[in-house]
Amino acid sequence: MKPQKFFRDSADILPVFGDFFDDFIPTGWSKKLNFNNHLPPVNIKETEKDFIVELAAPGFEKKDLDINLQDGMLTIKSEKKIENKEEKENYFRSEFNYNSFVRTFTVPENVDEKMIEAKFENGLLTLLLPKTAVQKVEEAHKIMIS
Repeated sequence: MKPQKFFRDSADILPVFGDFFDDFIPTGWSKKLNFNNHLPPVNIKETEKDFIVELAAPGFEKKDLDINLQDGMLTIKSEKKIENKEEKENYFRSEFNYNSFVRTFTVPENVDEKMIEAKFENGLLTLLLPKTAVQKVEEAHKIMIS
């Protein structure tokens, strides 16, 4: 099985909703809703020794991010609430800025789950998922019947 099938993103279903709406209202209405606009972009790379997951989260801080691995599912989520208040003569204004996202991926079976590392720098979350040692299969050999 190919590794990219393991890292199937739960957000893949979102474009289906857009297609659904466009089938009934052919005006590009779904594009105005931006069903997947709130999800940070992700790159997933595979090397000989590991998988590397990069998630772009500009405007977020390390303390805003929560990463969990349970039952082979890697979940990256964040909630960030910013409140701006402005008071003037007989005028009061309060604006809330709330950003949140959840990205979930199925982790390949050959990942050493206890050795996963994460770092966050300049708005980029990088996860290193080391592969477990694969047992080398012996070359085929003939078995003699006695």
